[in-house]
Amino acid sequence: MVRELILGVDEQDARQSDFVVRGTSLGHGLPVVCDCVMGSAIHADGTPWEGAASIDDVANQRGIRRKVLDEYPDLATAPNIVYLILAVEEGGRWSTDVFNLVKDLVRLKAAPEHPLLRRAAQLAWTRRWWSVLSIGVQTAAADCILGCDSPPNAYGSIPTLSSVLPLAEIPPDPSRLV
Repeated sequence: MVRELILGVDEQDARQSDFVVRGTSLGHGLPVVCDCVMGSAIHADGTPWEGAASIDDVANQRGIRRKVLDEYPDLATAPNIVYLILAVEEGGRWSTDVFNLVKDLVRLKAAPEHPLLRRAAQLAWTRRWWSVLSIGVQTAAADCILGCDSPPNAYGSIPTLSSVLPLAEIPPDPSRLV
């Protein structure tokens, strides 16, 4: 709840952020409060939004502006948190904040690994998480179009490094003995 994150918000305020992350370099010691938004380059009637055909990221910027100016201006200016809006367009164009957050989370996930495995772990976790995010965003888009909610997929366990390491697809170094 927003009222639990910043001081001076009315007790009756029922607004919620999507999730909070602690311990990332993005937060510089502060909690990172994240809100997700999906936008489209076209209106419901099929006509394009102004600039959508010629300006990259126009749908993401529109969603970010709406969150900052209309829905959560107090979160955007709060001194005790870092507020990120994680935006994606229906076609899969991600905002810069999404890339930065995934990169930071991958760095944290791979940090405990042995230094010789760390880069491979980062590549593997990056591929794994982008795959999950991409499928999730397309599922959400389809759910919006169809007017229904997909059942959540709960697999019950967190994958191990050994199960995602093949995703790194690191070719072997050529032999210098030949």
